[in-house]
Amino acid sequence: MIHASKNYWVISDRHHQHKNILTFKDDDGNLIRPGFSSIEEMDEKLIENWNKEVTNPNDTVYDLGDVTFGNYEKYCIDIAPRLMGKKELILGNHDRIKGTRLMDFFERVHAVWHYNEEFGIVMTHLPIEQHLFRRNCTHNVHGHIHAKSLQCPLHANVCVERTGYKPINLEEISKFFGN
Repeated sequence: MIHASKNYWVISDRHHQHKNILTFKDDDGNLIRPGFSSIEEMDEKLIENWNKEVTNPNDTVYDLGDVTFGNYEKYCIDIAPRLMGKKELILGNHDRIKGTRLMDFFERVHAVWHYNEEFGIVMTHLPIEQHLFRRNCTHNVHGHIHAKSLQCPLHANVCVERTGYKPINLEEISKFFGN
């Protein structure tokens, strides 16, 4: 049996079930997630975009945290089972594991960071300073700051507001450094 080559993806700050995220504004007063009439519409768009990109069940998606906000049970029943690929979670500041079934949907959960030496990156939820990179990793792929940019060539913000609400293939991650 021939298998398609495995791909690696990264995404951050989906905030499924988070009604108030649709009211958050950037420093200029613009909505950071414009165009959604409801949280259900946003959730469906995130699922649709995920599955358009991640089409192989053997692909790995590194989720850099803040998966959902609010109804964890609804997320675990209605959303998580619909997402293609194998998933690894780097915990975000809004992720709650204890008392939820969230861990059932991730192959591995990383508390703070994950090093990917093949791509020379360290993946975190919060952006970190260069002296913390270690292990042949020269760049930080992160989330947490939503629509903002650090404008640093060593950091790539992969929050969904910056990626078109979809996972980014690690082969293409260089486009996001310094943006």
